[in-house]
Amino acid sequence: MKDNSNKLNFRNCIFYIIITVILSFILSFSGCTSFSFSFEKNPNEMNNTEFFNSHEKILAKVDKIVDGDTIYVDVILNESNSYLIDQWDFDSKSKEKYNKSVIKLRLLGVDTPETYGLNNANEYKNYDNSFISNLTYLKLWGNHAKNYTIDKLDNKTIYLLFDKKSDRKGKYGRYLVYIFLKDNKTNNFNEEYINFNEKLLSEGYARVYVSDFELKDKFLKIEENSKKNKIGMWN
Repeated sequence: MKDNSNKLNFRNCIFYIIITVILSFILSFSGCTSFSFSFEKNPNEMNNTEFFNSHEKILAKVDKIVDGDTIYVDVILNESNSYLIDQWDFDSKSKEKYNKSVIKLRLLGVDTPETYGLNNANEYKNYDNSFISNLTYLKLWGNHAKNYTIDKLDNKTIYLLFDKKSDRKGKYGRYLVYIFLKDNKTNNFNEEYINFNEKLLSEGYARVYVSDFELKDKFLKIEENSKKNKIGMWN
């Protein structure tokens, strides 16, 4: 009697295993979202090249730099990416005069000190929780940030990437983008890319402009490191 019971239990186990496999197979093709699992990598854990390759992008040439985080670009349109930009957003006067499809951009997730308007000292908190209250100092670093952006981007061909969580436009109608550059240290067989928004943070030219975007956690860690090590304006 004991042997029969063991055989019955063994058969039941086999039966349930087979049923489970069949159900799993059916669910995998049924579109049943409650049983689906996402294995997509967290953007904050991606390196810059992985992030670059996983996003829509537009090729553009830098036309004018307003300050450290605001620029104009001449968009290089083609059939595959023209839908990413609204045609009526182009500066028509610039198009007629210079034959350029120019749009205004705001770098997403970062904020450099103002060079024209007034800075708000309460926005620039040091690692020790004190604030940078010297507005002359902030304006000076706003100019440093602008010069850094000019040095790295002026007249360069760049890639514009849109964030999957953030709005594409800010409240002033500017496109919110990441700017990526090809790393010249790599070859064509192993291309790598630099996130310029991130560079502004790591070099101490900007703070994180906190909103809902994919790389917020990564950017905050970079900002914290710059503050802790007194880099750039955090010195």
